[in-house]
Amino acid sequence: MAAVVLFLIISFGIWGIGDIFRGFGVYTVAKIGRTEISIDQFRQQYNERLQQIGQQMRRPITPDQARALGIEQQILGQMVAEAALDERARQLGLGIPVAYIEQRIYDDPAFRGINGQFDASRFQQLIRQAGFSEQRFVNEQRRQTLRRQIASAITGEFAPPKAAAEAIVAEIAAADPRG
Repeated sequence: MAAVVLFLIISFGIWGIGDIFRGFGVYTVAKIGRTEISIDQFRQQYNERLQQIGQQMRRPITPDQARALGIEQQILGQMVAEAALDERARQLGLGIPVAYIEQRIYDDPAFRGINGQFDASRFQQLIRQAGFSEQRFVNEQRRQTLRRQIASAITGEFAPPKAAAEAIVAEIAAADPRG
């Protein structure tokens, strides 16, 4: 996955991330194509990450500790990679149907109640604890699912259709002089 992120950062560096180094807007941290990462978006993810780390360490993390751990650079790198995937999806006209995401949410064991069925109040409680509204959670799930699919396609983590695989094997066998 690190190779995919590096590939995306380099490729989108050619197509529009140069603004991150030149400066372009008071409220923008980075711009990839038409996708902008605002200071508010960065700050929100930064604060969420500090809270997550603080919960794991069972004590608050200071800004100096965060800087020493490189949290700011990690978040910016992640946000740039995600924005690059989002921008590519937009350029290709790709999307994930809301119905697909809704089904994934309904099937998620984390949102099941005592009876083993989807529990809307548990769902609402858990996403609120994570700092999401329902709409923001669904939108984020759509973006993450699409990003994973694009990354899988780039890294080759998908199986080709059986007919295509058989054709490739047959072509290789036919080209082999040992035969």
